[in-house]
Formats: sequence, structure tokens, C-alpha cells
Amino acid sequence: MLLFCLVFSLRKLHRKTPEPPEYLPGVSIIKPLLGVDPFLQENIISHFELCYPNFEIIFCVEDPNDPAVEVVQLLLHKYPNVDAKLIIGGNGNVVNPLVNNALPAYDAAKYDLIWIAMALNQMEMLCFTGMSYIFKKPILDRFGGFARYGKFLAEDYFLSKDLFENGYKIKMSNYPAQQNIAGTNVTKYISRMVRWLRLRLNMLTIVAAFFEPMIECVNLGFLLALSLRYLFGVSMLTTMAVHISLWMVLDYLLLRCTQVGLVYFCHIILRDMIFLFYILVLTYVIYAKAVLHPRTVKWGAHTYHLSLGGHTETNLCYR
Repeated sequence: MLLFCLVFSLRKLHRKTPEPPEYLPGVSIIKPLLGVDPFLQENIISHFELCYPNFEIIFCVEDPNDPAVEVVQLLLHKYPNVDAKLIIGGNGNVVNPLVNNALPAYDAAKYDLIWIAMALNQMEMLCFTGMSYIFKKPILDRFGGFARYGKFLAEDYFLSKDLFENGYKIKMSNYPAQQNIAGTNVTKYISRMVRWLRLRLNMLTIVAAFFEPMIECVNLGFLLALSLRYLFGVSMLTTMAVHISLWMVLDYLLLRCTQVGLVYFCHIILRDMIFLFYILVLTYVIYAKAVLHPRTVKWGAHTYHLSLGGHTETNLCYR
């Protein structure tokens, strides 16, 4: 699988596309915000300075006292020639906080192409199966509009699933979305990965509970070592050492492919390898925490109860 991903990234990522057509369609960029961090202003500026002829930016903030309001207003004055505006106040009737925040902007969007640009750390949440996505508003409206997916925390997964099952194609960009990360640590990483796994346990139970663990590095290595020992008498310790080393090298190469180019400084490579090994160990901690309470997800200021199939309800007992 890692080899497939590596080959795909080498062939696909960061490749220049053919010359754009003469007509470029308008795009409505919807950016939900909550709070600020050291990189918020740089993140927003990157939207104002997009090299594209026809777009609008709609910022969404639920609370008028949110500190993100001041940052956005400052940049609106700095870039008066950019078609951008701020909408304060969410829908109020949707479980998914991101969808709830973005719905007024979705209704106000003037272009058919909608780009949901996550604020990520600023939202105290990460998009669960994708970081940024674009769809055609008239097509989504045939399925009930963006509000229909507010009953799921993984709204992007179910949105794309409906479109795909009705004959529409899903296309991945050649350019990975870059993210500025501030204030991250191991605890936040574990919490985020536990949320993701709990969502998958309820959306794709058999896959997440049984097949995903079997494709983890150590589990695959153990099965390979057991097989080679039984068939050829090869030392299990040797097989595991070679397997884990190759896995980490391929993982490292894949990481560098997505981040544009390789880094050859030995101390950086050693640091990254140590982190990769640490992540391999944390995989089992994450799985154990996720399966202990598979129906409960803590997201931002709220706790949610998940049902099989991905439907979500706010758990008022833990709010």
C-alpha cells in the first residue's frame, strides 16, 4: 500500500496542469472561523492574494465577540478590491458546528462552485476525511443542499458519497493543501486521531474495526514474520527489523513527496524517523481509546453521540 501511495504521489502530486481554459468559472470561498492563533492572519491573507480572476470570499463567525472578527475586518480594509465579506451568526439548527457556521454563507454564495476552506486549528477541529473541498452548488441542492449533511460530523464524506453514488466523479487536486500548525502536541494528536477512528467505526464499522488494524505496520510485520518463519525458517526478529525499517523509509519518502522534495540533512531525517516510530507505537493507544467509547466524540466545546451509519446527536449530558 505504501509503495502504491509513493508511486501515486510521485506521478500525481505537484504536477503542473495544462494551460487553463479561456473561461474560468467563479468560485465562492466559504471560510468558517472560530478564535485566533498565531497563523490565522497569514492563512487568511493567502486567500486574499489568490491568483484567480473570479472569486469571492465569505468568512463565517458565529459569535460577534469572537476575536477572529477583528482580524477579518482588518484584512477587509487592507484588501478593499477583493470581493470579500464577513457573515456573523450561524444557522442554529444543525448538529455539525462547521456546517452550522457555514450555512448562512452557503445561502449567500453567488457562484455555482463552492469551496469549503477549513480553518482547522481555528475551528478546534479538523475535517475528518478531507481538508478542503469544492463542489457545484446546483448539484448539491438536488440532494437537499449543504444543510442536509449537518446531521453528520463527517459531512464531507457523506456529501461526496452521495455525489459519487449518483454518477458524479470525485477528483483529487495535484497540490496537497498546506497547513500552518500552531500549538500542537502529542495529546492533541491522540485526541484528533481518536475522533477520526470513532467516526470511522460508526460509518464503516467492519473496515475500521477489523481491516484497518490488519494493515498497520507492526501487525503486518508480525504476520509476515510468522509466515517466513513457518515456510523458510527465517528469524522473526530479523524479519520484523527489516520490515519496520523499510516501512519507515517508505513513510518518510511519502511524507517528503507531499511536502515538495526530499531533505538530506541527517539530523532532520533522524528526527523524522524517531517521530514516525513514535506514531507507530501510538497507533495502538489510539485504537484502544477509540474502541472503549466508540459512540462518543468530543469536538470543540461539545460532546456528540454517534449512531451506526454516522448520524450524530448532541449529548446534552456532557455539553
